[in-house]
Amino acid sequence: MQLIRGKDIAEKVLAECRQDIAELAKQGLKPGLAVILVGDDPASRAYVRSKDRTCQSLGLHSVKLELSADTTQEELLAEVEKLNADPKIHGILVQSPPPPQIDEAAIVRAIDPMKDVDGFHPINVAKLALEDPTGFVPCTPLGCQRLLMEAGAETEADRREIEKRHCRQFTYPAIRILSDWRADGTAPATPETAIPKRIVQYWNETAIPEEIAAVMANWERLPGYHYTRHDRRSAIGYLAERFGKQVVRAFSLANHPTEESDFLRLCVLWDEGGIYADADDMVVGDLDALLARGGGAILFQEQFGAIANNVICARPGHPLIKTALNMACAALIARANDGTWTKTGPGLLTRAAAVYVTRTPEAEARRDLLIVPQYQLHRHVHPHLKLSYKATPRYWNAADGAVPTLIRDVLSQIVA
Repeated sequence: MQLIRGKDIAEKVLAECRQDIAELAKQGLKPGLAVILVGDDPASRAYVRSKDRTCQSLGLHSVKLELSADTTQEELLAEVEKLNADPKIHGILVQSPPPPQIDEAAIVRAIDPMKDVDGFHPINVAKLALEDPTGFVPCTPLGCQRLLMEAGAETEADRREIEKRHCRQFTYPAIRILSDWRADGTAPATPETAIPKRIVQYWNETAIPEEIAAVMANWERLPGYHYTRHDRRSAIGYLAERFGKQVVRAFSLANHPTEESDFLRLCVLWDEGGIYADADDMVVGDLDALLARGGGAILFQEQFGAIANNVICARPGHPLIKTALNMACAALIARANDGTWTKTGPGLLTRAAAVYVTRTPEAEARRDLLIVPQYQLHRHVHPHLKLSYKATPRYWNAADGAVPTLIRDVLSQIVA
């Protein structure tokens, strides 16, 4: 065990800061930090005093605003706007937690991202996820990283270990794991696919809108493939017969037909294998050529790293699908307060895939799983057709003026 002497490292960091501040002074610049404290929380007050003393000792321009506990949201926003416009202020910190009448998320969004020294503004969170160095980085993890680096820790190895430990719960480390796995490996060695020529689709109602039915018919007419289309009633019957009450209960607790569809595809692929395709995906190419790439499962990685779940190819009993099925079942039964993308959709499949590649021997995983860029799917399938039902409130990701669920889910997983 190695003892990290934080006080010594802190003195080193402060000395570096003094040098930087001196260089800025030669250019006529003086960094300015504003800290806002609302209320009289003792721990928050002590933290703010500490930051103010540090600024004073370093010769920074320091502004400390102490507002009463009954300060309104509008009053606090007005103070933030003043600081946003103040050219002497380069960093703004609103001490957390604020009193209950304050919407902390709204305050974070109101801070100019270029002055968001906490790094909590969505723009800075996105920059962190994209490894864009122009944004503010949250100070606590940055400080922890500095401590580890000063102690001589192998940060790359530590990063991978941390990602392995957390990929079941959080999508961002799972994306990192899968991107590394793809970059480090080759295609499966299996010469012939183990995926059966079966196609499964789902539409919750018996009566299918004409435009949807036309798209689904393209799959149904494929020669040499066994085709199954489930509605809600037939899905419940299938699940009751093949899986039992617990799985039927999970399916029944889905908040939306999309969650039903997400869950059903995992059940069917685990039980029977084949290809699951969403109702808004149109087959346009040779599926035999797709399956001929070999392996026990073929998944498609989206541009920003998540695993798409609109088209999934898998053999029966694939352990990756079993992991995803168990995770989705648990989330549905627990009534997890997550969005569809995270709870049963691509976010979940991404995490399950990361669990599989980290817990399966390397050679076995590469024989039984192929992950390819999503653009390669487009040779065979045109995904997410623009259909009229997507403009209605019934569509799970309908645009209603709010931030799209996908973006909210990804950002929430990143900052968790």
